[in-house]
Amino acid sequence: MELLSIGFDSNLQKVKEVFDKKSILLKEELYIDKKTKKIGNTIFLKYELKDEKNKYVNTKNILKYYIADIITDIVIDLYQDKLLKRIINDRCYYLENCEKKEIFEKTKRRIKNDKLTINKIKVKANEKSKVLKEVLDYLESNDEIILEGFISFRLRFLVNYLEDTLDNVLDDFVIEREYKEFIKILRYFVEIQEPKINTVNVIIYEDNKYELYDIKKRLINNEFLEEIAKEMSENNMNYEDLLISSLITIAPENIVLHLYNKKKSEKIVEIIKNVFENKVKICNGCTFCLSVKENMKNKR
Repeated sequence: MELLSIGFDSNLQKVKEVFDKKSILLKEELYIDKKTKKIGNTIFLKYELKDEKNKYVNTKNILKYYIADIITDIVIDLYQDKLLKRIINDRCYYLENCEKKEIFEKTKRRIKNDKLTINKIKVKANEKSKVLKEVLDYLESNDEIILEGFISFRLRFLVNYLEDTLDNVLDDFVIEREYKEFIKILRYFVEIQEPKINTVNVIIYEDNKYELYDIKKRLINNEFLEEIAKEMSENNMNYEDLLISSLITIAPENIVLHLYNKKKSEKIVEIIKNVFENKVKICNGCTFCLSVKENMKNKR
């Protein structure tokens, strides 16, 4: 007598391995046989009553609950990856395969990090309980379940979660790609410029305003830089853009950064280091820094 049939994609051999491993107790305790049948690309695991005189009156209900628990683990641990890859292929068809792989790994890490945070522990538990409830509800009136179809039509909340997480990762991916292109263009401008000065000392203040000094600690304030500052001011450009443009114009061999507040200057420092690479050094404190700070105090 057949009690329950479970169908799944034949490419997911791990699903069968999980069922084989976790359903050993079913055969030993409930006197149930399991048969495997393949139809097209779908493998069916068919659970049958081995002994019509089974001592458990509610064998079918016990089996369904046990199987529902296994299916829940399989959905969360195995099918989630498969589902995510399908969503990425559908929505990111314009990306190269290597980029899709990168998106997949980043989304998986984002999901994992979500579940590691304290507030998400409850979400993880709720996710599992919601999947389990849906499986049990379905098996209440059905003796056959095909996992792919069930996930697509009955676990929409899981699909929505993966899509939302993917959207966030894609937003970050686009921003990162645009940033890399921006840095690439700036590096090109640096490469084609003839160095006009050996060393530039850059003082970056807390509000990201800056001053440029030469190797002899003399203020660099030529007409060309003033023209850049005027033009960028008229176009509402910020101090960070102005500093990068000034450095590219000067094209120094070496750049020494003197920072008033390292935390507040992280963004501009990262850009400068990415554009000028090994030409950049960060001062950890020198007499020049102290003298500039002292002058600033006296001016206030």
